[in-house]
Amino acid sequence: MSAKSRSVPELIKMVRKSVTIDWNLRDGARAKIRVIVKRILNKWGYPPDLQEEAVKRKKRKQLAKDGKLVIIAADHPARLVTGIGEDKMKMADRLDYLSMIVSAVMPETSDGVEGSPDVVDELLIINYLLRKETGKSFLDGKLLMGSFNRGGLAGTVFELDDTMTGYDAEGIRNLKLDGAKMMVRLNEKDASCGLTLKYCADAITDLNKYNIPVFL
Repeated sequence: MSAKSRSVPELIKMVRKSVTIDWNLRDGARAKIRVIVKRILNKWGYPPDLQEEAVKRKKRKQLAKDGKLVIIAADHPARLVTGIGEDKMKMADRLDYLSMIVSAVMPETSDGVEGSPDVVDELLIINYLLRKETGKSFLDGKLLMGSFNRGGLAGTVFELDDTMTGYDAEGIRNLKLDGAKMMVRLNEKDASCGLTLKYCADAITDLNKYNIPVFL
């Protein structure tokens, strides 16, 4: 039985015991439940140290083996883009979305994935659980890149003022990610594009200090 499987009965048992708490004192009751859950999860190794998991990942020696890359883009929901084709909510269900990403990254034809911090964190958690159960990592040998500017939310008046709400150079370096991705959309009638160009130029300067590749 896996550590995850063994932790579940203990978690249920302890939480059930806490049902005897006076629920009129809601804040205190919730705080006690949170402490119990955190203590048991920590006992069984959850949540994993994401930085440690990221560093364990076996990185490829060469970025593009044949001069070409197939990278799965997984940062769209971070700027309110959830549709695929006619289905406007295709990427809104988190479980389905993560399943699509993992199934697209795993084949040998895929070189890797770029995502917003939340997606990269969740992929590292999935990788941790998979490695615990099978001893294998689906991220080994794959490129893992972080998305920078996701502040230009789709459909808003500030969409082209695409601020850096994702990673920064230090975050990419600390997780030993393989590269950074940022985006500039040009509209000659919108001055916000100039601001986004400046954001990207500053971020690229920071990344260059660490020799981290940038996909713009």
